[in-house]
Amino acid sequence: MNRFCLWLILLSVCSFAREVPVRYLTMDDSLEREAIFVKLVKDTVYLREYTPEEMAAKQAKALAEAEEQAIIEKYGISENNADSLGSSNQVEETSVEDASVEEASVQEESVSPNAESSEPAPDDFEAAILAADSSKAAGEDSLKMDSLQKDSVVAKEEPKVLFIRLFKYDFKRLINVETGEMVDLTLSDFEYEEEEYEEEEIPLYPEGKANLLVKTIPEACSLFVNGVPLDMLSPDTIKSIKPGKYNISIKKRLKDVDWWGNKAVKINADSLNVVEISVERPSTLLTINTVPEAVEVYLDVSPNENIMPHYVSDVVVDNIKPRTQMMIYFRKVGYLDTAIVTDVLPFMPNTVLVELDPVTMNLGIIDMQKEYNTERTKRFIGRGLLWSSIAPFVSAGVLWFLAEQDWKVAKDKKDAYESGSAFYNEDTRKLIEDNKKYNDRGDVKGLTALGLGILATGLLSVGFVLAF
Repeated sequence: MNRFCLWLILLSVCSFAREVPVRYLTMDDSLEREAIFVKLVKDTVYLREYTPEEMAAKQAKALAEAEEQAIIEKYGISENNADSLGSSNQVEETSVEDASVEEASVQEESVSPNAESSEPAPDDFEAAILAADSSKAAGEDSLKMDSLQKDSVVAKEEPKVLFIRLFKYDFKRLINVETGEMVDLTLSDFEYEEEEYEEEEIPLYPEGKANLLVKTIPEACSLFVNGVPLDMLSPDTIKSIKPGKYNISIKKRLKDVDWWGNKAVKINADSLNVVEISVERPSTLLTINTVPEAVEVYLDVSPNENIMPHYVSDVVVDNIKPRTQMMIYFRKVGYLDTAIVTDVLPFMPNTVLVELDPVTMNLGIIDMQKEYNTERTKRFIGRGLLWSSIAPFVSAGVLWFLAEQDWKVAKDKKDAYESGSAFYNEDTRKLIEDNKKYNDRGDVKGLTALGLGILATGLLSVGFVLAF
């Protein structure tokens, strides 16, 4: 059993071992050689020779480095010079290939007449027999060549690995080509291990000294912190959490449907915080919480001077449709503008908690933000004045129309008593009184309409200036 465990350990170690290229020089040799270091076991160094593929790749890499170095030494480091040199080499290669093709065509033309003349005549029986024997020999030779080629292909497909075993004290030096460091030959067992990259573990929530007891209605709900699921069921305590603002969500499956509850919680330091959350009927919501609060929120629209914020955090948007890739912009004076992209899933609270970064370095940004707010306020005041000028204009028109009617009646009364009897009587007195009454009423309405017109014109002018 112990031996079996030992073999398992050795196999696990070998599975993580890797081979590295080395250069070595032995005691009885004056020439430094290259090989692949495999392992060092019981004072014996195991090396292997390069495979043909590894040797070809190595030679190609060395040739490319030599060409690059030659280009740098001759033409400098400029990439344009290297490109021009490469293009000239391609032109030379194409010219050489064209010349070789032309020579081959000339040779074929010169050989073809002789080949035609060497064919035996139909009546020459002996020549025909010799030709048949030669073709048979050629066929046998071709079969032999095919078999040899197949054997070579099999040999290439299954290369034989040759290992070199040397006693570690027979080395003068053994150098790792990758790092340029000497291989430690003082060890009796050694292998190069594969480099393992450990994934950084992201905590579910910032660790601290506070605790949060979550109670739910009903119980046995799954708990979430800022949308991250916890392996916990309510009621339970979220321990060792950093004080701050969090979005706590709960979920419970009722009647084959997920019911959700959500609440923004401010956790105090060094104390047990308690929160109680109830599940709600499934609906599509967008829950937006921010640090700090009272942040302007824009949905799918970039903030500018011509629009006001859609919402101010913290807010729960209930009249929203499911969608993908919704852009949410956040803005507040003294903090850097922030934008996020989120999905709005159906029948979920879709919690969003964003912490804005305060402006600390360039304080001129705060002045720009204040100017932005002032300009936006002016524009909206101007638009309000533009819209408010409509009512005075309409009122002025109506009053002026009524004044015209009164003045018309007064004129009719005047025409009536002037064209009537020359003697003063009760009818004449009545007409004169009506004329004066309608004239006064028309004058009041006309003056009021004129004032309203002036007011509307002023509102329109000021609003136009502020709005644009």
